[in-house]
Amino acid sequence: MQDNWNIWVKMIKKQGFLLLWSIFFGAFFFFAPIVTAASEPIDIGVTKTASIDVAGEVDTYTFSANTGDGINVRIARTSGNLYPRITLFGPSGREIKRENGPATAEILVTLTESGTYKILADNGISSPYTGDYSIFVQTVNSPKNAKPVVFS
Repeated sequence: MQDNWNIWVKMIKKQGFLLLWSIFFGAFFFFAPIVTAASEPIDIGVTKTASIDVAGEVDTYTFSANTGDGINVRIARTSGNLYPRITLFGPSGREIKRENGPATAEILVTLTESGTYKILADNGISSPYTGDYSIFVQTVNSPKNAKPVVFS
């Protein structure tokens, strides 16, 4: 009788663990950020404007670059109470760097591989903040659309 009882206790503990595990990961996926299905290309040297309209929304951008390129990625809030965050991923999918700030955030890195890079833009703190933003990507070693500064 004792052996049967021990088997039932072990089974209940295992079932309880699986139930808790399912609840935890189910909640994680339920509250996970909303990621836009498609990535939007972003041109080097051109400012793009967009918005985070709902809490948890994540905008995705892609650009191509080469090994050794210096890249500057900048995001700035233009309206609303958004706390902008940018995350840069390499061609292999590995996160390279993440930055956020109360009004702006910037990433400056030298790239170590050629290929298509991904940028995620979202709200950087756990709150329902939304708003408009501008995002800009520039190559530092060969800037695109650069305008000369004229001194008078």
